[in-house]
Amino acid sequence: MKRFLRAAGILGVVGLLAIPVVARVLTDRALADNRADGFTPAEAELFLTDGRRVTALGVFPEGGTRDAGAVLNPYLRLDGPDGPDAGPDTPAAWVTDPTFRDTLRCPVRTDTWPSCITAVPTVDLAWMASLAAYDTWDPGASGPYARWLAAHPDLSAWESPLPNYVPLLDAARARLLQGRARGDLPAALAEVRKLAQLVWTSEGTVAAMMAIALLNVERAAYDDAVATGLDHGGWEPVSKADVEALRRYSFGLIVAYGGDAGEDTLARLEREAPGFPGRCNAIWEAMTLVGPGRNVFDGRWPGEVDLAPRYTALDAAAASSGCRLHHVGRAWRGETRALDLSMLAESPDAVPGPLDFLSQVPWVRQAATAPVLSAYAANFNRYRAARDPA
Repeated sequence: MKRFLRAAGILGVVGLLAIPVVARVLTDRALADNRADGFTPAEAELFLTDGRRVTALGVFPEGGTRDAGAVLNPYLRLDGPDGPDAGPDTPAAWVTDPTFRDTLRCPVRTDTWPSCITAVPTVDLAWMASLAAYDTWDPGASGPYARWLAAHPDLSAWESPLPNYVPLLDAARARLLQGRARGDLPAALAEVRKLAQLVWTSEGTVAAMMAIALLNVERAAYDDAVATGLDHGGWEPVSKADVEALRRYSFGLIVAYGGDAGEDTLARLEREAPGFPGRCNAIWEAMTLVGPGRNVFDGRWPGEVDLAPRYTALDAAAASSGCRLHHVGRAWRGETRALDLSMLAESPDAVPGPLDFLSQVPWVRQAATAPVLSAYAANFNRYRAARDPA
């Protein structure tokens, strides 16, 4: 019996000692997959080419101080967890207006949407002209989003709603239709471009993609004017090629700030495209995506991986950027509920297993979290086609 207990004890000790070894092997493997999902040198070069291109394009200036929130925030509706003030202060009349319902037949992604709409919305969109007085937009400064954030100061980025920009996309289409019918299409095109620029400054990937969608809406109206001989006042839309470069770059910048674009890629972007756009959008998303590992990859236990340089680099970028970041920044700095693996337990798409427990177990926590970090770069690396063409 003693021999059995001694053998069992030895096996138990060996098993315990094997846990950190096995966990480290699994962690290193997942992090290697993460690096494989990131940029290759060739992809980094493509990203830098796009960065120079979109910076020179100058369609999305940043660093403004005149906030359009007083005009735009009342129209916001929130997507995500229900809040006490999730609805808009003022109904988006252009969405409910009967003369606008016809526009919903034509998908916004369709380049020919202006020609398939027969009804011209009569709703008053004079507020769009007033946007010319502003050069930035903070949805969290007032209105329903601000009240929701104030009422839930301890919730993380994973648990908070985001502004729903779709009513603004609908307003843009309505204004362009009015411009075509009333003969003031050049003014309508300028107002939609200004709206796109303001949406871009509201921070986050959703904002960036909606701003790009507005550019596509604008270009479709321009193309329709050219095709039908309408006066467009010499307007110059953003080309499809430039829009696609902007889209690739916007996602690529997230990979760069997340630490998977190559060691000196961001430094080169700063040198080769000073004042490059979209940093606040990308920092917001990178903090949300790599945040679950911040409290896990701190190397506090012997043999664990320490990814502190990745996080301190993002700290430095955020500190020098002037970005607002709101609840995302507070969670990242540890001022609210931490972004860690346990939060993913609420997601049906999360890594399977008792995550609340695993996120606290030395060594095992890193092995369980690393696959989460490995997933995000692949989703945002739009330069993969150059390496693995379809």
